[in-house]
Amino acid sequence: MKYTAALFVLVFLLTACNHRSDAAVRRNLPGAWHFDLSSTADGGGTSTFTIATNGDFVCQTVVASGIPTIELAGTFQVADGYLIETVSRSTQPKARVPFVSRAQIIQADAQEMIVSFDGTNKIVLKKATP
Repeated sequence: MKYTAALFVLVFLLTACNHRSDAAVRRNLPGAWHFDLSSTADGGGTSTFTIATNGDFVCQTVVASGIPTIELAGTFQVADGYLIETVSRSTQPKARVPFVSRAQIIQADAQEMIVSFDGTNKIVLKKATP
């Protein structure tokens, strides 16, 4: 019984820390974020996400191999340590919209966010300086 109270406090603190982290990520999310595609099979390129304060975003992906620019639009949410993307519009011909993807937030601050979609591949997003 004496361990129950300690366990409850530990769970509460971990939950509170996670929500504070989610709130910090939400605060830092608005702006322009860039993702370098240099390690992809398409020969490189960039993705730029412009995120509004309400979580709406537009994204342009330009690939060096001559594939036409891909544009996406939708919303981002932050919940329980995950970045949740809901794409409602895409110019990619085979895309089925809407679709939702979740990425675990590994690290995030005002200038850089590292996320993982499958637990192994990490993606580094860098915020544009104003």
